Amino acid sequence: MGALIYSLVSVFQSAPGYMDAEYYTATGVQLASGNGFREPFIWNYLNNPQGLPAPSHLYWMPLASIMAALGGLIGGINFIWMRVLFILTAALLVPAAVAISRRWVSEKRFTWLAGVCAAFSGVYWIYLTLPETFGLYMLTGAALIGLVGGVEWLRIGKFKSFVLGISIGILTGLMHLTRADGILWLAGGLIWIAVVLVFDQRRLEKSKILRIVIILTAVVGGYFLIMGAWYLRNINLFGTLMPPGNSRVLWLTDYNQTYNLTLTQLTYENWTHSGAGVILLSRWEALKLNLANFLVGQGGIVFLPLTAAGIWKLRKDNRIRFMLFMWLLTFLTMTIVFPFAGARGGYFHSSAAFQLYFWALAAVGLEIITTWGAQKRGWNSRQAFAVFGSGLAVIAVIISVYFFYSRVIGKNPNQPVWNQSERAYQKVDGVLNNLGISDDEVAVVNNPPGFYLATGRPSIVVPNGGIENLLAAARRYDAGYLILEQAQANLQDLYASPGDQPGLDYLTSIDGIHIFRILMYE
Repeated sequence: MGALIYSLVSVFQSAPGYMDAEYYTATGVQLASGNGFREPFIWNYLNNPQGLPAPSHLYWMPLASIMAALGGLIGGINFIWMRVLFILTAALLVPAAVAISRRWVSEKRFTWLAGVCAAFSGVYWIYLTLPETFGLYMLTGAALIGLVGGVEWLRIGKFKSFVLGISIGILTGLMHLTRADGILWLAGGLIWIAVVLVFDQRRLEKSKILRIVIILTAVVGGYFLIMGAWYLRNINLFGTLMPPGNSRVLWLTDYNQTYNLTLTQLTYENWTHSGAGVILLSRWEALKLNLANFLVGQGGIVFLPLTAAGIWKLRKDNRIRFMLFMWLLTFLTMTIVFPFAGARGGYFHSSAAFQLYFWALAAVGLEIITTWGAQKRGWNSRQAFAVFGSGLAVIAVIISVYFFYSRVIGKNPNQPVWNQSERAYQKVDGVLNNLGISDDEVAVVNNPPGFYLATGRPSIVVPNGGIENLLAAARRYDAGYLILEQAQANLQDLYASPGDQPGLDYLTSIDGIHIFRILMYE
C-alpha cells in the first residue's frame, strides 16, 4: 500500500518545488556528476565562502544529497531517478508504523489505523517522496527510540550491550548526517542510558560503572563510524569539527540576518544589546508557530487525542518516556535556542523523528476508545472499530488530499503550482540567452539552488540589506546580473519601481521578475 500510494503521489511533482528539496537535489546532481561536495551557488554567507564553486553542506547535512546521488547513479541524473530511494523510504513507513503499533495493541486489526496514517500522512504527504530528510528521520528516529528505550540494559550481557551500543551510535550518526540537530539524539541517548544505568539498583556498583563505560563508549564509537569522515572533512576545511559560521545563527535577532553579507552583527554582544523584548518576542513567536506545527503536522488535528490516550496508557514504557524526553528536548531547542530556524520549518523537520510513534500510538488510542465503549456503553467492539476506524481513515485521506491539492496542484492541474518556481526560472533563462548573458556568469538571486537546478547557471543569494550590500556581494563574487523577484522583501522599493540605479542597469522583466545588469565592480 505504501509503495502504491507514494508512487502515485510522486507523479504530480515533477520538480523539487522549494529550496530545501532543490538544495538536496542540486547537490545530489553535483555528487552524481563526480564534482564532489562542491556547489556552484551560495545561499548564505555564514561561513564566509571564498568563491564559486563553494564547499557544500556547511549548513545542511549531506545524507539526503547522497541518497539522491545514488538514485542518479542507478538510473540516470534526472529528477525521477534521484527521488526513487525517497519513494522507497516513504513506502517503508507504512509497514514500520504497523509493526510499532503491534507491540501494544491486543488485536491486530487496530494496526490498520497506524498504516493508514503513515500512507496518508497529512502535511507530510507533500514532502515524503522528494529529496528531503523527512522519511530518513522518521525511520532512524523510530529505530533509535525502540533501541534506547526498549532495552533493559542491566539484564543483557556485556557483549550484547556493546553491540547494541554500537548500533545506537550508528543510528545517531545517521541522524546527524541527515540533519544538524541529529546531534541532540547522541546527547539525549547518552544521557538517557547513563541515567537508567545509574539509578538501576539491581547490580553491584563496580559492575554498573563498568557497564556504563562499555555502553557509552560503544555508542560514541558507533557515532564516529558514521560521522568521523565528515568531521575530518570539516577539520580539513576549517580546522574545527563544525563549520564555525553556523554558530552565528545563535545570535540572530531577525531571520533575514541569516543572509547577512558581513557577519560582524552576528555576535553575542549584539544579541544581548538588542534587548530582552526582542529576544523574548522572537521566542514567543517561535513557540506559537511550533505549537501549530505540533497540532497540525505531528498531531494530524483529530488524531492527536488518540495519540495522547496511547501515550497515557503506555506512560511507564521506557520507549514512550524516551520519546517524550527527546520530543521536549527538540521542541525547546527549536523554540528557545534556534527560534528563527525552528519556526521557519526546523521544528517541523526535526519532529519527524517521532512521527511513526505518533501514528502507532493513535492505533493504541483507537483500541482504548473502543474497549471503553464495549465495557462501559455496551458497544459491539467490532462494529465500533469499523465505524471509528473507517471514519478516521477517511479523515486522514481528506486531510492529505486537501494539503496536497492546495499546495501542489492548485487551480490549474495542467500547470501545478508546485512547479511554478521552476517554470519561472526557465523563462528567465530564455530571456538571459536572448540577452546574450553567458551561462557561466554569476547571478544574484533569491533562491540560488532552485535557480541553478532550473537553468544550470551559477548564482549567489541576494544579501540582507539594501542595494549597497547587493553591489558588495557582486564585487566579492564577480556577479554580473540581478534576478529580482517579488519575494525579495529587503529590495521592495527597487522591485516596485524598476529602473536604472547607481551600479544597476535595468534590462527587462518577465512574469513579474525583473532583470538588472550589475555595473559596479570597482
